[in-house]
Amino acid sequence: KTARINYKMMEKVIIDPNRPRKLGVYARQSRTKETSGSIDDQIKQGNHQAEALGIHCAVYKDEGESAAYDTLDNRPAFIQLIKDIEDQIITEVFVYDESRLTRNQTTKLIIKKTFALYKVKVYTKIEGVIDFDDSDNEFMSDIRTLFASKFVKDSSKKIKGVLRNR
Repeated sequence: KTARINYKMMEKVIIDPNRPRKLGVYARQSRTKETSGSIDDQIKQGNHQAEALGIHCAVYKDEGESAAYDTLDNRPAFIQLIKDIEDQIITEVFVYDESRLTRNQTTKLIIKKTFALYKVKVYTKIEGVIDFDDSDNEFMSDIRTLFASKFVKDSSKKIKGVLRNR
């Protein structure tokens, strides 16, 4: 499955002003000892965010999946989240921190364009609220993705160096 994004229609989406608000809680952990909290902790934080907003939520979780790739194909729950945003089922998203969404500039563009087009705000425990319609929010989000991408590349080089020297 690949995220179905209709690029030709990206400027002509009509948002239903009467659509009920619903928070998509996205939890991802690429390995068992990651520092961004367990899947259950991320979901618990998302449930708290939904309660604070006074809206219902749906949970999407990808376990053991990296966000460093140029494609979303390895993250079925995230693809479903994008589909539900496009179908105007999900109106807002919660992630523990922004790196749960992506650590890759290519997939960041897909996320940013989709979220801006459908007026989806992102709530995070670490960075606060991210609104891709706000140029300052978008700029800072892009900077964070650049740092996350560099971190992934640097970590990969270090690991490969250690393995070569064994």
